[in-house]
Amino acid sequence: MFNELWHSPEQLSLALRWLTFSGICVTAGFGAAIYFINDRISALQNDLLSTQDRKIESQTAVVQEQSATLSSQTNEIARLTAELAVTAAKAASLETKALNAERGVSDNYDFNGARRQTVSGRTSVGVGAETTSFQKLFSAYQSQKWSELRALSEEQIIAVPRWLTPYLFSGIANANLGDTKQAEERLSFVVSHAGSDPDYTDARRLLEELKRLKQ
Repeated sequence: MFNELWHSPEQLSLALRWLTFSGICVTAGFGAAIYFINDRISALQNDLLSTQDRKIESQTAVVQEQSATLSSQTNEIARLTAELAVTAAKAASLETKALNAERGVSDNYDFNGARRQTVSGRTSVGVGAETTSFQKLFSAYQSQKWSELRALSEEQIIAVPRWLTPYLFSGIANANLGDTKQAEERLSFVVSHAGSDPDYTDARRLLEELKRLKQ
């Protein structure tokens, strides 16, 4: 049979055409299979990458949230540390005052700026630059020059922070200039440090009036 096929050109040509056609079909089949396999591999890779991207985004969001929380906690710790330092300083100051009171030692400024020092029951009063500053403060107060009074008061608060009169005048000036917040801060300082000193009773009265106006 094969001899007949080989010796017949027509049949040989037909057989070769079939073989060629079959080879083409097989090649096309393999090509299609490879294409679909590659396409499926690409789809799986894209799905995997998309899943990984979502995981990375989720992890990034978690990290950012944790970072924000850590930053907030750090700021809160810094605030509490600062408050603790202020509290410790106040406690040390109060302890010193208590010891001084126990030993009969005091160092304060009168309303008019005179420095009054007491040691072992002996009191001395000194007149210095503060008394001159008081005259300027009182003159500005009487003339109702509120901006000038505030400037002079703040200057003396920096120079002599233990003298309460500049705080009182600053509170009055700020109240008249419309800065009630600063006025309340200055007057509150006087009230908290003046005790029962009759020279500073106006501070409490003015502070209460400012609070009533805010209601």
